Amino acid sequence: MTQTLHLMNAPQLHGRVTADEGRAAALAASERSPDQIIEELYLLVYSRFPDEAERAIGRDLFATEGTSRRQATEDLLWALLNTPEFMFKD
Repeated sequence: MTQTLHLMNAPQLHGRVTADEGRAAALAASERSPDQIIEELYLLVYSRFPDEAERAIGRDLFATEGTSRRQATEDLLWALLNTPEFMFKD
């Protein structure tokens, strides 16, 4: 429980996710398509490819009006890091 709360509220972790020199910023600035970014983030966080439902959620993030590529990338990374699959993976 403590680990979950720490990850959800950790300013240092949030700073790393949103850092200009971070992975999310580099992916957002790259020439990769949203699908390629989604795939890269799932591989990075879960060491697996996203299923079709997960891809659809990611695509929706990138398609949200008023959301930049970087914001969508950071939001998806932050969401993945705060899931039980990441925190409690065997």
